[in-house]
Formats: sequence, structure tokens, C-alpha cells
Amino acid sequence: GFVDAKIEKNKFSGEPMLSGDMMVTVSLCQYRNQRGEVLALAKSFVDHSRSDQESIQRGKEETFIQPYRYSDEEIARIAEDKKKEEMRGNWPRYWEDVAEGDSIGQIVVGPWTIMSFFAWMAAAGMRGIRFPLPPGAGVFDPRLNTRTTLGPHADYDLARVVGARGNYDLFPERESLASILFTNWMGDDGFLWKYSCQLRRFVVHGDTCWYRGKIIKKYVDD
Repeated sequence: GFVDAKIEKNKFSGEPMLSGDMMVTVSLCQYRNQRGEVLALAKSFVDHSRSDQESIQRGKEETFIQPYRYSDEEIARIAEDKKKEEMRGNWPRYWEDVAEGDSIGQIVVGPWTIMSFFAWMAAAGMRGIRFPLPPGAGVFDPRLNTRTTLGPHADYDLARVVGARGNYDLFPERESLASILFTNWMGDDGFLWKYSCQLRRFVVHGDTCWYRGKIIKKYVDD
């Protein structure tokens, strides 16, 4: 549920579509089992940037931005890197098997398309698809004379309305995909105790992401 909201100066002045003040909201989600016991907490900080006329004009491109066109060699490299993903599964990873500086592998996600977005949404669900939006929520689509919750993520034109350079992914989508890097590495017997991430740029249509990591500290915490 909602925890807090405050107005701050924009932290991302380097992004052309963002200007002026921004609202930072904090929310907390509890995950419970069938007995009502709390299993996990997810705390989210979201920066809401303005999309007034100034912001829209600053983010607007004069020409249609085509998605990046990969060469055959680049597509082949992406395919080969995807094959390197290691899913530990039921093969235990013991304490003595881990050393500081070790790689935890990599995962490759992309090229991102609208179908990537809908595949994730089909599993997660979202208000505004099957359930009504709260009053004033979402983005107004003048073509339909109504508000939509996910339009900028799925619709290029609406993404341009809010100042982005193309339809873009969701924070929870990328956050959950990135966590696979850790669960792949630790295997079925591991437990992801704490996970934190920051997403500072959009992933837009056609982008490919490589997620990599390494062990920076090994210690016992009583």
C-alpha cells in the first residue's frame, strides 16, 4: 500500500523529456502465505516526472525514431550469449564453492518488443485491463477520449505524448527479469534474502539488456 509522497527537484536533468519538479512516492507490498504469515516485503520508490507542454516539447523528436536495426552478426551474438545462461537448479552451491570476485554468470533479455511486454503482463495482471481505473489515473488518449493505464508502454504514439522516445518497459518487469540472474546462480537450495535495484533509463522497443554480476563480499552475519 501507499506509504509516502513528496515533491523534489528533478534528479534526472540529463534526460531531455524530464524537467521541473518530480513527485517521489513510496509504497510497500506484503507477500503472505495461506496462513496469513508475512513471507516478504517489497518497498518501491517511484519518481514521477512532469509531462507538461514544456516537457513534451523538450522530449519531442522532429523525425520518427526507428528501432535499432541489428546486423546478422549482432543477432548471432545475442543468440550465443543466451545459450550461456546457467540455471543451477537442484545442483547445490556450497559455501566453500564461492570466492570473492567470482562471476555469477549472465542473462540476456531482448530484443525487447511489445510482445515481451504483454508476455510479462499476462502473468502479472494490471488494473485497467480487466478492472476499471481509479478516477484520474493513467494517461489520456485523445484518439479514444479515455484514459489508459499501460498505453505508453505498448503504444509508440502515447509514449511520445509523455515525452519518451518510444514505447518502453515497466519497472516491475525489468526488476523481476534481473532477479533471475541471482536465482539462477544460487539454485533451488538458495534463498534470495534481499534484493535492491535502480532503473534510471527506459528500455524501449528493440533494446537488448545483458545482466551480469560478481561476488564482491563473502561473510557470515550472525
